[in-house]
Amino acid sequence: MERQTPFSLRPWPRGDKKPKNIGEFVARVSSERNGFRNVKEADLIEEIKGHAAGAANPDSGLDSPEGDSESDAEAENDKKEKTAIVARDDFLRNLEAAHQSAMLNLDLVSLLLSKETPNQAGTTLSPTLRELVGIGTLGSSKVHQSNITPAREADDLAVGTGWRVIGTNKMVSSVLEAAERLEKEISLETKYWADVLAVSESGWAVSSMAGKGLGVRFGFAEAAPMYRDSSIARLIRNEEGNAQLDHGKAGKGSQRVRAMIEVGGKIMGRSRLPGGLPDNSRLEDRVLEARNTIFAQELWYEISRESRTLLSLGVQSDGAEVSYNVNPTTRVILCLEDLSEPEPSRDDNLYDQMAQLTIQGLNLFLMAAHRQNYKQREQPKHGRNNPPYNLLRPLISRYRYTLDYDKLIGFVSSLTDSLHNSGFDSTNFTKTQPFLSLQPPSRPDTDHHAITQAEILMLNIINFQQFSAEISITPETRIAKPLMDLYPSHDTYPNVDEAIHYVRQATVRAVVDRLLELTSEKLAKADIGWGDAMDGVALVDALDRELTIGTEGTQLVARTKSQRRAWGVGASSPESIEEFVLKYFRSDEDTR
Repeated sequence: MERQTPFSLRPWPRGDKKPKNIGEFVARVSSERNGFRNVKEADLIEEIKGHAAGAANPDSGLDSPEGDSESDAEAENDKKEKTAIVARDDFLRNLEAAHQSAMLNLDLVSLLLSKETPNQAGTTLSPTLRELVGIGTLGSSKVHQSNITPAREADDLAVGTGWRVIGTNKMVSSVLEAAERLEKEISLETKYWADVLAVSESGWAVSSMAGKGLGVRFGFAEAAPMYRDSSIARLIRNEEGNAQLDHGKAGKGSQRVRAMIEVGGKIMGRSRLPGGLPDNSRLEDRVLEARNTIFAQELWYEISRESRTLLSLGVQSDGAEVSYNVNPTTRVILCLEDLSEPEPSRDDNLYDQMAQLTIQGLNLFLMAAHRQNYKQREQPKHGRNNPPYNLLRPLISRYRYTLDYDKLIGFVSSLTDSLHNSGFDSTNFTKTQPFLSLQPPSRPDTDHHAITQAEILMLNIINFQQFSAEISITPETRIAKPLMDLYPSHDTYPNVDEAIHYVRQATVRAVVDRLLELTSEKLAKADIGWGDAMDGVALVDALDRELTIGTEGTQLVARTKSQRRAWGVGASSPESIEEFVLKYFRSDEDTR
């Protein structure tokens, strides 16, 4: 029976001699036939025929070149087979040598251990070595004694125990620190969310900002785009856990628009400023202050923008201040100021109240403009137009209206007193300044169903400015009724001075008309007439005697060539104007 080996080494099986791929085919053609140029169809046909003939007659190929090549290939294969057998034999010899070395080492170790543990070592000791040398014939001893002593072992155990205790203590400390940090974080978060909840309950819009946490919107939806977009601030947490405003574009400063009243080149009155907030202010107060600041900044922006369109009304702007004249001696100055310390308390004078009313009026007008923007957004718009708001214009108009009202009423009142002192006891006047109505203005573009009473009030404040005065000079003549025969009036007057001029001229003609009637009746003279003079209206009779009646300020004045009488406010005269006229025309003086 042939001896079996654990494995065998055999040569790789020979494969087909045909090319495996196109690359191998091209390489073989290039090496055997020196390239494709030497390949001819006729030569290939002859070669194929020769191979066919050789296959039919195997003996004929022994002397041919093809036969020689096949014999060389077989010799090469035989050589490779012999080389593989030699390599297998070498491998087996090396394997046997390694086995012998391992067995010798095993015998050495077993013989060494047989002195200490003969039973266990005897199982691995070879029988031949046992017979030759026996068991326990080889021994070993320590060259150096070990430094591991019981004391050192105890010390190492104590050190290891100490390190474990230190590690445990560190772990406990880290857990306690983590718990303390967590407790502190919970406390800080509780304070933060309490502030956020307080802001939300105060009516402010709290919402999430994309990638920036929570934010609060404190501006106005109908404000200018630059102020609407910047009127939102993040709610960040400080080191104490309180929520703070991160103002961003709006800035951290507090500002207000201030009005100052200048009289004769000297500041006589100022509007009040609230002062900055203390550091310990509540978050709700800071949000309110941010809202007031953004409102004041927008108000100043709109005032500056409108001032450029009101040059015809005397409005001046230099960037830092906007001013306009209320009257020739009084000027209103507007500016934007930063808030610092609260101003000391003081008693407001008339000019302080005037400045404060100016600021309140501007605030109301801007809020009305916001409301108007909201109304316009509800209506479809074909174009985008953003004209300046009417803030200064109605304010200036209201000031001038008040001044004109006071001027006209003061003149009429003084003129009435002068007429009383001159003998016209029936003279009186009544003034009517209607209250602001809550009825909507009669405008076709106003939706009366959607407008509120507050909006109606604001529209009437801005647009409704009128008053009426009725003067009864004589029982027969009143200014309120058009003096179509004596002195016709215009429908409107461009200013109060024109209206005062008409009242003055109409009063003189009414007085002359009444005196002419009384004089003609009491003197029984039909030759007295009247006509216009340089400084009033003249009464003239047939003797060319002339008595001129006019006004100087609020005084009623009667003149002749030799005499002058005046009746004014608080001045009493020994004779009335009627007595003065009758006395003059009753005399026999001939002035021709």
